[in-house]
Amino acid sequence: MSKKRVLLVHCHPAPDSLMSEMARRAVERLRAHGHHVDFFDLYLEDFDPVMRDSEWRAHRRTERPKGVLDAHVEALQRADALVLTYPTWWFGMPAMLKGWFDRVWQAQVPFDVKDGQFQVHKLSNITHFAAITSHGSPKL
Repeated sequence: MSKKRVLLVHCHPAPDSLMSEMARRAVERLRAHGHHVDFFDLYLEDFDPVMRDSEWRAHRRTERPKGVLDAHVEALQRADALVLTYPTWWFGMPAMLKGWFDRVWQAQVPFDVKDGQFQVHKLSNITHFAAITSHGSPKL
Protein backbone atom coordinates (compact mmCIF):
# COMPACT_ATOMS: atom_id res chain seq x y z
CA MET A 1 0.00 0.00 0.00
CA SER A 2 1.32 3.43 -0.88
CA LYS A 3 1.91 6.01 1.83
CA LYS A 4 -1.31 7.68 2.94
CA ARG A 5 -2.30 10.81 4.78
CA VAL A 6 -4.44 9.47 7.63
CA LEU A 7 -6.84 11.40 9.82
CA LEU A 8 -7.29 9.60 13.12
CA VAL A 9 -10.06 10.95 15.36
CA HIS A 10 -10.06 9.56 18.89
CA CYS A 11 -12.93 9.89 21.35
CA HIS A 12 -12.58 8.60 24.90
CA PRO A 13 -12.51 10.62 28.15
CA ALA A 14 -9.86 8.52 29.94
CA PRO A 15 -6.27 8.78 28.70
CA ASP A 16 -5.44 5.50 30.45
CA SER A 17 -8.28 3.55 28.81
CA LEU A 18 -7.93 0.61 26.43
CA MET A 19 -9.33 2.77 23.60
CA SER A 20 -6.79 5.53 24.25
CA GLU A 21 -3.97 2.97 24.19
CA MET A 22 -5.35 1.52 20.95
CA ALA A 23 -5.41 5.00 19.42
CA ARG A 24 -1.80 5.66 20.46
CA ARG A 25 -0.68 2.32 19.04
CA ALA A 26 -2.57 2.92 15.79
CA VAL A 27 -0.80 6.27 15.38
CA GLU A 28 2.58 4.67 16.16
CA ARG A 29 2.03 1.80 13.70
CA LEU A 30 0.78 4.07 10.92
CA ARG A 31 3.74 6.41 11.32
CA ALA A 32 6.18 3.47 11.53
CA HIS A 33 4.87 2.37 8.12
CA GLY A 34 5.56 5.82 6.69
CA HIS A 35 2.05 7.27 6.71
CA HIS A 36 1.44 10.88 7.71
CA VAL A 37 -1.06 11.01 10.60
CA ASP A 38 -3.19 13.96 11.64
CA PHE A 39 -4.43 13.07 15.14
CA PHE A 40 -7.31 14.65 17.03
CA ASP A 41 -8.17 13.54 20.56
CA LEU A 42 -11.60 15.12 21.05
CA TYR A 43 -11.61 14.92 24.85
CA LEU A 44 -8.01 16.12 25.21
CA GLU A 45 -8.74 19.20 23.12
CA ASP A 46 -12.08 19.75 24.92
CA PHE A 47 -13.96 19.60 21.61
CA ASP A 48 -17.40 21.21 21.85
CA PRO A 49 -19.88 18.80 20.23
CA VAL A 50 -22.83 21.21 20.45
CA MET A 51 -24.05 22.74 17.22
CA ARG A 52 -25.09 26.30 18.05
CA ASP A 53 -27.91 28.22 16.39
CA SER A 54 -25.54 30.16 14.11
CA GLU A 55 -23.93 26.92 12.85
CA TRP A 56 -27.31 25.31 12.26
CA ARG A 57 -28.50 28.37 10.30
CA ALA A 58 -25.30 28.39 8.24
CA HIS A 59 -25.83 24.69 7.55
CA ARG A 60 -29.39 25.40 6.37
CA ARG A 61 -27.94 28.02 3.98
CA THR A 62 -25.35 25.42 2.85
CA GLU A 63 -22.55 27.58 4.20
CA ARG A 64 -19.68 26.41 6.35
CA PRO A 65 -18.83 28.50 9.40
CA LYS A 66 -15.17 29.47 9.43
CA GLY A 67 -12.99 29.54 12.47
CA VAL A 68 -12.65 27.10 15.33
CA LEU A 69 -13.23 23.94 13.24
CA ASP A 70 -10.89 24.86 10.38
CA ALA A 71 -8.09 22.49 11.49
CA HIS A 72 -10.53 19.56 11.59
CA VAL A 73 -12.04 20.43 8.22
CA GLU A 74 -8.67 20.90 6.56
CA ALA A 75 -7.37 17.58 7.90
CA LEU A 76 -10.49 15.81 6.66
CA GLN A 77 -10.26 17.41 3.23
CA ARG A 78 -6.64 16.37 2.73
CA ALA A 79 -6.96 12.85 4.18
CA ASP A 80 -6.63 9.70 2.11
CA ALA A 81 -7.84 7.60 5.02
CA LEU A 82 -10.08 8.14 8.04
CA VAL A 83 -9.69 6.13 11.25
CA LEU A 84 -12.05 6.51 14.21
CA THR A 85 -11.27 5.11 17.66
CA TYR A 86 -14.05 5.16 20.25
CA PRO A 87 -15.97 3.01 22.72
CA THR A 88 -19.43 1.73 21.86
CA TRP A 89 -21.81 3.28 24.38
CA TRP A 90 -25.53 2.47 24.32
CA PHE A 91 -25.06 0.70 20.97
CA GLY A 92 -23.47 3.70 19.26
CA MET A 93 -20.66 6.19 19.28
CA PRO A 94 -20.18 8.68 22.12
CA ALA A 95 -22.16 11.92 21.80
CA MET A 96 -18.93 13.89 21.42
CA LEU A 97 -18.01 11.95 18.27
CA LYS A 98 -21.54 12.37 16.90
CA GLY A 99 -21.13 16.09 17.57
CA TRP A 100 -17.85 16.03 15.64
CA PHE A 101 -19.71 14.68 12.61
CA ASP A 102 -22.53 17.22 13.09
CA ARG A 103 -20.18 20.19 13.31
CA VAL A 104 -17.26 19.23 11.03
CA TRP A 105 -19.17 17.50 8.22
CA GLN A 106 -21.04 20.69 7.31
CA ALA A 107 -21.97 21.98 3.89
CA GLN A 108 -18.98 22.49 1.59
CA VAL A 109 -17.06 19.73 3.36
CA PRO A 110 -18.52 16.29 2.42
CA PHE A 111 -21.21 17.71 0.14
CA ASP A 112 -22.38 20.77 -1.67
CA VAL A 113 -25.81 21.78 -2.88
CA LYS A 114 -26.40 22.81 -6.48
CA ASP A 115 -29.83 23.70 -7.84
CA GLY A 116 -31.40 22.44 -4.60
CA GLN A 117 -29.81 18.98 -4.83
CA PHE A 118 -27.04 17.47 -2.75
CA GLN A 119 -23.83 16.88 -4.65
CA VAL A 120 -22.09 14.26 -2.50
CA HIS A 121 -18.59 14.16 -3.91
CA LYS A 122 -16.42 16.45 -1.85
CA LEU A 123 -14.53 13.74 0.08
CA SER A 124 -13.66 11.40 -2.77
CA ASN A 125 -10.05 11.73 -1.56
CA ILE A 126 -10.87 9.34 1.31
CA THR A 127 -10.34 5.86 -0.09
CA HIS A 128 -9.77 3.98 3.18
CA PHE A 129 -11.84 3.93 6.35
CA ALA A 130 -11.55 2.06 9.64
CA ALA A 131 -13.33 2.17 12.98
CA ILE A 132 -11.64 0.72 16.05
CA THR A 133 -14.16 0.33 18.84
CA SER A 134 -14.84 -1.61 21.99
CA HIS A 135 -17.95 -2.78 23.78
CA GLY A 136 -18.31 -3.63 27.43
CA SER A 137 -15.91 -3.06 30.28
CA PRO A 138 -14.50 -4.83 33.30
CA LYS A 139 -16.32 -4.45 36.59
CA LEU A 140 -14.83 -1.67 38.67
